[in-house]
Amino acid sequence: MSQDICYNETSHHEWVSQGFEEAPFDDKKLNFCHYRSQGFIHALNQLATLDTTAVCLSHIYGESGSGKTSCLKSFQKMPSNYLQVYLPTAEGLSPINLLKTLFFHFKCNTRIVRKPCTEYIVNLAKTISKQNLRLRIIIDEAHTLPEKTFHIIQQLASVQPTGSHIQFILASHHSIDSLHKNVSWENFRIKTIQLANLTFPETQKYIKLSLTRAKKEVFQPQIPQETMEKIHKLSQGNIRRINQVAARHLLKHINTCKPKNLDSKAQVLSDSFDRQSLLKSSLVILLGYAAARFYFVPLFQKNLPTQKGIQVVAALDQQVDGVTEVSPEVIIARAEKNLEKLAYKIQNTPANAQV
Repeated sequence: MSQDICYNETSHHEWVSQGFEEAPFDDKKLNFCHYRSQGFIHALNQLATLDTTAVCLSHIYGESGSGKTSCLKSFQKMPSNYLQVYLPTAEGLSPINLLKTLFFHFKCNTRIVRKPCTEYIVNLAKTISKQNLRLRIIIDEAHTLPEKTFHIIQQLASVQPTGSHIQFILASHHSIDSLHKNVSWENFRIKTIQLANLTFPETQKYIKLSLTRAKKEVFQPQIPQETMEKIHKLSQGNIRRINQVAARHLLKHINTCKPKNLDSKAQVLSDSFDRQSLLKSSLVILLGYAAARFYFVPLFQKNLPTQKGIQVVAALDQQVDGVTEVSPEVIIARAEKNLEKLAYKIQNTPANAQV
């Protein structure tokens, strides 16, 4: 197992300056994406069978940063016959706190003791079995559990090996035998689930997906094959280490990997926006022209000779008939010209002219 790569985190502003909305390989990014690898799906499917599995104790293990917490949280959201309680940290889970968790959900009337003996655990199991309730306790970071808490879990697993009312899921970095040096699991029936790291093709997909989701426009970088192989070799497919290595090695490749036709596509998109803006402006002017034609002209006709008013309206109608056959630039020019003619005729018409 390789060690985590410690380094100074790449500045968020360096990625933003390259056109990214956020650093794509930062664990604190807004649009966090956990890649659903085959190992992740396999582990989740194994957890989904626990409702029909006659086992009280299950153990999921994988390297730090392999996605155990994400897998457990995804499993907790799945429908189940068990009432599932997720404990994100096991460091402070003393025996009395574990018993309080059981009593809170089962609503037992028995008294809580600090050092429960075997007889106490048997009576507790009998009390729980009388209730029509199933409880599954999911404990993350199980390698930090105190030794006394392990003994309580073992006692509950020994008096109820099938898990018909209580089930435990422990998650840790290594196999269950390495959880505590003084705790032995040889006499217990345990379901073990391993969460494997990403393969090389999955590493490539994860990197491209992270880059695409952090970019403002659709971006498919062509990262050199040797760079991908180096990232996978250094990280060994561990998602946390992939983020560390990729953040350190990929920033310098973004400009060189950017497709050549990306600028031309952006220019075409900008031109389309300009056309839309021009059409909107032309529509506004056309609406103003129509308002002048059908609202203001009848008002001004009172000050125009009848024959001249008819001629002006006829000229305007001829212009309107040809609007749909010309470009927006011609529409604007004709509208301005007609409005100038109308203003000139109104200005030079005598005030006492008869209609």
